[in-house]
Amino acid sequence: LITEADASFLQMLGVTTINSTPVLIVLGCTLVAALVSIGIFLLTYEPRLFFSTTSIALMYTLGVITCLAASFLGKSYPAFVPIPAAALILTIFFRRRVALVLVLPLILLLMVMRTLTVANLIALTFATLAGVFAYSKKRNNLVYTGVIIALAQTGGFLIAYSLSNLVPQLQEFGLSPQMVGLLESIFATEPSLQV
Repeated sequence: LITEADASFLQMLGVTTINSTPVLIVLGCTLVAALVSIGIFLLTYEPRLFFSTTSIALMYTLGVITCLAASFLGKSYPAFVPIPAAALILTIFFRRRVALVLVLPLILLLMVMRTLTVANLIALTFATLAGVFAYSKKRNNLVYTGVIIALAQTGGFLIAYSLSNLVPQLQEFGLSPQMVGLLESIFATEPSLQV
């Protein structure tokens, strides 16, 4: 077993790659499940997009670029992972429903890969949802959409940080010990959320 101190020491040394076969199998299954789910959705609800090679190419190009940026920037500069930008571009080209269906599996994949910390994942999820729902067809409102995305990302990080500080006090308010234990285990393993 690797303790938290060992994991942080290995991370300082730069040993963060995953060579475990079961983890790679889980990542592969997650990727296949995401692609199949997106394909079934597009075939069922948006068949014109499913059979359009340019639409599919744009969708998966954005997904690949976002995953590459997350793998390179996720640990050092998580605020620059372009998930909200990808969501906004997908919303502009394909509408909200398609953008949500494409971006939510991407966020889940990044969560399974542990590319981002929990706090940054929550912040980017808030910013992504803001990018999808705040978009307006008027071109002059695009600047306001960017401001809303930035505020949502900041708010998401503050919510994640405040939840990490709130966990010890939840048991005093009558939350079951099992639920408090689950929340503590989530935030205790996440070094970015510890005070």
